[in-house]
Amino acid sequence: MSPTFSVITPVYNRSEYLEAALASVNAQLSPPTEVIVIDDGSDPEEAAVIAAKVDAAGATLIRQENAGPGVARNRGVAEASGEYLIFFDSDDLMYPNTTQTYARVIEETGASFIPDAVWEFTDEPREIHDLHEELGFRYDSYEDYLSASRNSEITLGATMMVVKKSAFDEVQGFHSEKINAEDHDLSLRLGEAPGFVQIVSPPTLAYRRHENSLTASNDKTRRGIEYLLDQERAGNYPGGTRRAADRRRILMRHVRPVSLACLKSGDRTGAWKLYRETFGAHLKQGSWKYLVGFPVMACCR
Repeated sequence: MSPTFSVITPVYNRSEYLEAALASVNAQLSPPTEVIVIDDGSDPEEAAVIAAKVDAAGATLIRQENAGPGVARNRGVAEASGEYLIFFDSDDLMYPNTTQTYARVIEETGASFIPDAVWEFTDEPREIHDLHEELGFRYDSYEDYLSASRNSEITLGATMMVVKKSAFDEVQGFHSEKINAEDHDLSLRLGEAPGFVQIVSPPTLAYRRHENSLTASNDKTRRGIEYLLDQERAGNYPGGTRRAADRRRILMRHVRPVSLACLKSGDRTGAWKLYRETFGAHLKQGSWKYLVGFPVMACCR
């Protein structure tokens, strides 16, 4: 029997892309079981527009007081009936065969955790679904997410993953703080969930980059990375000392770009804090390019 999917889409005061996002879900060659949109406390005018677009798309709308994307996604999951959860943001697009690709991966591997194959765009996504035969169907299968840490090409985000609902429930979903990186926290807590598969091709998500993107907030992102480091120090991620090197590779992969982004944006205090707090971890990894390059960059700004 083919797996069933629930699409979970939070939205907050950003209705302009929602119609296209939902249309891309409705255009699936294998439609999901349900589409659940959670309005995370949008302003009244935006809320009315969102409600109209959700109704026109035949999706389910849930409203809540503004609590952040993690709480909104958890609220959607609480109402979901699908065996697998597709976390899909309101400004992105699916390709017509996205759910078919997920289903094939699951049927062949039994995976519980699948990040998307992502193509980024700023205006309109490249029409690649017609190139399926040329691109082919490929994926890399791992015992779990921590085992995939040696692959530097692995990318994850809340709008870039499919998770088996039972595995999501087991780790109690997203954390509730209003900071970025709640998706990376979830991924680490799912670190030993059996069956992690990275789709290589075809692409399954068209990721829209724009200046209003939530992830563009350096301060929230830095605080999110600090939260991850605090959770690691508290021993709240799976695997104990046996998997410490795997978790360290993942965490430092998040730290480096965020600390450099903080430097570029003028947040020298936050940037240096991340550098100091992770100096020993980077030293253990032998990340000399970063350890030397960061101070040089800091001195030049």
